[in-house]
Amino acid sequence: LQRVRDDDGKLCMVDATYDKMIQDFRRKTCRLVILGETHGDQVAHYLEAKVLENLASSSQCALSMEMFETDRQNVLDEYLQGHITESAMIKDCNAWQNYGDYRPLVEFAKSSGMSVIAANAPGRYVSIVNSRGQEPLQRLPLPSQAHLPPLPFALPSADLYHKVSSFMAAHRAASGAAMMCPAPVSEGGPKNPAMERMVLAQSLWDASMAWNLARALREASVDKIVHVCGRFHVEHSLGIPEHLDRYLLQEHCEHRDNKVAHEAAEHLREPGGAFRAIAKTAVFVPIAFEDSGDGTHADLDLKDPFLA
Repeated sequence: LQRVRDDDGKLCMVDATYDKMIQDFRRKTCRLVILGETHGDQVAHYLEAKVLENLASSSQCALSMEMFETDRQNVLDEYLQGHITESAMIKDCNAWQNYGDYRPLVEFAKSSGMSVIAANAPGRYVSIVNSRGQEPLQRLPLPSQAHLPPLPFALPSADLYHKVSSFMAAHRAASGAAMMCPAPVSEGGPKNPAMERMVLAQSLWDASMAWNLARALREASVDKIVHVCGRFHVEHSLGIPEHLDRYLLQEHCEHRDNKVAHEAAEHLREPGGAFRAIAKTAVFVPIAFEDSGDGTHADLDLKDPFLA
């Protein structure tokens, strides 16, 4: 494991251990731990389960997962409470094809009586945004909107736009197709409606997970929440951290006596400060061993002041 830490405005590499990471996560001020993974990385899956078990040994925890959509929360609860079989849960939750990778997390939560938060936006609503923007979401029936973050959700930042468009351009280039990466309209770039909707759809995923985390933090029924998601949703302080910071600040303005709002209050003037006040993030990045052509291991990647 390696940690990248901000040192007087510069990034530097320092040695770190798993125990040091856990020590940071165990701090009372850390109420949210976000673990970003590369989907399919078996080392990351092992570390996620290990982190959850370790934290649960000394704190009352809840597990939050990108891998389950909000409208399947009742089904997930039915399984955790022993009312339905695992196969029924997998089918009715539309579990990911590689659910076996996440099964240890869910089974540990079940055996521990731990709640599991289905944090992601339903795919059908993401598809709406990707094809028509977010305005149609506001015309959905109210029961449907209950599965989404408050509408309209915040537009993606210019940095996220650059990140998604650059990723798509690299993906297209790898397949032999060309793709331009213009700046967003907010920075004077040309209109690119398809790309703007694509980034907006990405932002719905992020906003949904951030909103469900904010709601769980507000309830303050547990000491810590461990959220597992793809690294793209959290690295470089983009995505979930941006949206969650807004929700925490809003919580402070509306409920000044709330525990979460109080913890964030001292950091209101700093960009991302409300998020940083109560959250720690680890991004597990699979890289090849320098002395082996076929091995991989996980690198703890904390690449900016939000996450260090």
